[in-house]
Amino acid sequence: IEKSGWAAAQSVHFKKPTGGLALWLQFNTVISLVKLSEQALKYDLFLSKTILYQDKNTCAIRLGFGHLNEEEIEIIVKKLKQAYDCVLN
Repeated sequence: IEKSGWAAAQSVHFKKPTGGLALWLQFNTVISLVKLSEQALKYDLFLSKTILYQDKNTCAIRLGFGHLNEEEIEIIVKKLKQAYDCVLN
């Protein structure tokens, strides 16, 4: 996420995990996570509804990465950012 420049653009806030194999990715701009999920499919990225967290105070995704290597994580983050940009525009 840091390499993508996404956090630097202040579009998202994320917490590095202190333990476990997932990170919490919170969007600073509230978007429809359902629409994000639909857009992500266009980039061959499936976002299960069980990882989407949205209410009036929260717009976030729990990204598990335990089964991925660093290269795969970078690919997923790029696809997620592309989907996010489509939802914003």
